[in-house]
Amino acid sequence: MLKAYVYRWRLSVSPEESDKIDHWFTSEPAKAATWFAREDAQNDCATFDRHRIEVVSEDGKKHVCSGFQIEEVESGEFVVFCLTPFVPQ
Repeated sequence: MLKAYVYRWRLSVSPEESDKIDHWFTSEPAKAATWFAREDAQNDCATFDRHRIEVVSEDGKKHVCSGFQIEEVESGEFVVFCLTPFVPQ
């Protein structure tokens, strides 16, 4: 399994899916979104788990992202990731 770091997220721009949240991931922790406080990152892990984020690999396989975790980076900030069989792009 590979670490897929949360890069960013936003409400969907599609009018038909106005309640959907789009998510982006990166394989590089240096490019991931950062949190200043561990508690905030932990709270968002729980939120991401509730979103039931589904990603599709290049060959069409679907994976539901779950079990989000935090990792402290050199700057003392925190990043959020989940383990996936591939890194969603």
